Amino acid sequence: MNNFDYKELSMALEQLSKFENTANNRVIESGVLKGISLEDIKRAGERLILQDGCTNFFQSIVKNENLNSNVHVLSYCWCGDLIRSAFSSGTYSLS
Repeated sequence: MNNFDYKELSMALEQLSKFENTANNRVIESGVLKGISLEDIKRAGERLILQDGCTNFFQSIVKNENLNSNVHVLSYCWCGDLIRSAFSSGTYSLS
């Protein structure tokens, strides 16, 4: 059985972070979101339609009393506030 390689995960997350920063800078420089407030982003998240099965998957984790786990969502194209508002519009929430 192979051990989990935390160093490789750390390196991958670092690369993802660099990619995300580059993408965010491109969006900022383009001005496409200029004038959009944090509240606008949150309202948009509340109206997002997640892919089939996504909601059920997370609901099954949250509702499972025998499962002691923390769930983290990584995204290179959604900010944390958008993710939290998308999930808080359902019957569970991520913080």
